Amino acid sequence: MNILNKFVIRLAIGAGVCVWGGLLNMAAVMANKGVMPVYVPGCPGGVILDRMHVCADSRNHLLPLIDWFYFHGWIYSIGDVFIFVGQVLAAISILCLGVDFFAPRIFGKSPKKSSP
Repeated sequence: MNILNKFVIRLAIGAGVCVWGGLLNMAAVMANKGVMPVYVPGCPGGVILDRMHVCADSRNHLLPLIDWFYFHGWIYSIGDVFIFVGQVLAAISILCLGVDFFAPRIFGKSPKKSSP
């Protein structure tokens, strides 16, 4: 497998994970009439937090997909985590492209040629 094929495959995996996260977020927003419910302890359900977010309550749908995951003072959804992981995978694919391309040239080894 040549360098470009490896890069495209790695990048496609990262992009796919990002798309999956976006679809999860979109499903949560569509199921809740255009807003993303956020689980905030002590916030009464239905209170508008901003243009896109409302406090979650039992009337919301797809509760596992809403913003409920706390990390360093911010609240994320499972979809947000998938988007972040996909971005990291895409960045790694770009770094690996540089390593795959330049390392053999720097260390004097010729890249292996794969047979068709």
